[in-house]
Amino acid sequence: MADVSYSTSEKIDTVDKYIASVQSSLPKNTQMAVVCFGDDYKLHTAFDEKLSSVKGVEVKNGATNISQAVEYASTLFSDDAVKRIVLITDGADTDENGIEKMISTANKMLTEIIDVQLSQDFNK
Repeated sequence: MADVSYSTSEKIDTVDKYIASVQSSLPKNTQMAVVCFGDDYKLHTAFDEKLSSVKGVEVKNGATNISQAVEYASTLFSDDAVKRIVLITDGADTDENGIEKMISTANKMLTEIIDVQLSQDFNK
């Protein structure tokens, strides 16, 4: 999941680098999809599609609704899949109850959520 909200607009290249890093570290026979989010969300790359840059992805980007996007992403998995969500964000969720909602969604779906905090430098 890629945060493309206004607060990350100057870090989109870093988001792309994180996505490429995650993809390159996946075991064989593992599928990956990308959901972009801001105030709303969009499936940017489905499981069977080739990954592409998140630059220019159009979502409402005035806010960051992480929990809504996590809830959506958790519905993309088949029932028998090992469910893992990698969350690439600056962490500025605009929903004050967002963390609790995200944890609840993850627990219901038996999904592991890995949070990657965006820093100024990908190498940090």
